[in-house]
Amino acid sequence: MQTVDIQSNQFLGQCHPLALVLYFGELFTGLLLFNHVLITGLFFLALCGLCSWYFGSRTVWRLVRSVLSLMGLILVLNILLNHSGASWWQITIGTWHWGVSQVGVLYGATMALSLGGMIMAFMLFNGCVTTSQLRALLNPVAPRLAMLLTLAIRFVNLFIQQFRRLILLQRTRGSVVTAGPWRQRLTKTGSLLRVLLLGSISRAMETAILMEARGYGGRQHSQYRHYRWRLADTLFTLMASGLFVMVLGLRVRGWGITMNVRDLPGILATDWWVVGAASLLVGLPLIGEGLYRLCQN
Repeated sequence: MQTVDIQSNQFLGQCHPLALVLYFGELFTGLLLFNHVLITGLFFLALCGLCSWYFGSRTVWRLVRSVLSLMGLILVLNILLNHSGASWWQITIGTWHWGVSQVGVLYGATMALSLGGMIMAFMLFNGCVTTSQLRALLNPVAPRLAMLLTLAIRFVNLFIQQFRRLILLQRTRGSVVTAGPWRQRLTKTGSLLRVLLLGSISRAMETAILMEARGYGGRQHSQYRHYRWRLADTLFTLMASGLFVMVLGLRVRGWGITMNVRDLPGILATDWWVVGAASLLVGLPLIGEGLYRLCQN
């Protein structure tokens, strides 16, 4: 998938990197706290809507189509392996008996929606937090780790771009990598990867020389862009932390969680409190976006 960044004139594009990391840490933790199909489905749909707001519906739909295949695989595996609880549908052929259980369907849907929500949240994180922001955040603590992380992300993006260009170049020459027997496709892909590997080594050596000329390895490092903590970052962090503490408190009380997977179909009145708090946590960037545009006008 092509990397899409949030524009600098939007609210999340103006936030401090520390505020963004704290918010997404709370968001990822919230996705792991609950195993109710209603809440996980809400997280997935809300994150899809949030990504559509920032990246566009077409970009998100392309990602959702690829994610749905993985989610469907998880659902099918749970249906095939989990036969506990009441059966919704059964089939018997001779001595072979197989059925679709209610627990298998609901638990598989919960796991699939949780995975889909994590992928959508990571897409939003990848578009909000750039490599320069990560480097500025990690430089005071672990400068070597910050530089390695920046180089790794940069080289992965370059690797993907060069691979796509090579595929398009091969198509202009009449050679389609995805056509033919699988042995032939594997051979063509291997030859392209060999070319990319040689180019990556050459770019890595060039980058090392440029870094040495810039003075990396010394005690002090220069920074191209500096980020300042503002009042909006404080308000955003306080609101996100308050909502996260509320969600965590509801989880501690046992709301929105099922200790027995056979109770997954039940939707209690307390679950809607969790839905409301989780909706506010996920939709907090949109609230900040509205207030930011109101202040700009």
